[in-house]
Amino acid sequence: MAILAEAKSSSRGSKYVLPQWSQPTKPLSKTAFNEALRRMGYPVGAVTAHGFRSSASTILNKRQFDRDLIEMQLAHVSNNVTRSIYNRYDYWAERSGLMQAWADIIDELCRS
Repeated sequence: MAILAEAKSSSRGSKYVLPQWSQPTKPLSKTAFNEALRRMGYPVGAVTAHGFRSSASTILNKRQFDRDLIEMQLAHVSNNVTRSIYNRYDYWAERSGLMQAWADIIDELCRS
């Protein structure tokens, strides 16, 4: 929450935590993360925003986290329409635990 509060304090009065730089009344675009990667020097196709999601899914699945929980966290829609309609459980507590575990994994990878 402290990180979000700090980001919000830098949002130039926007209602968004992460607004567009040129138009703070709008949220970041879908391409903002990929554009940031290009500015950091990564060539097109070498690294993508979606690649981070794929890596997270792979690492979390390899570490035996619940597959349904991972899919829910990645906002993937079930191919089973009936299941999607009736499954309203959002896994909030479990998702919070998963994100803490993910943060711990990132910290572990940074130390290695």
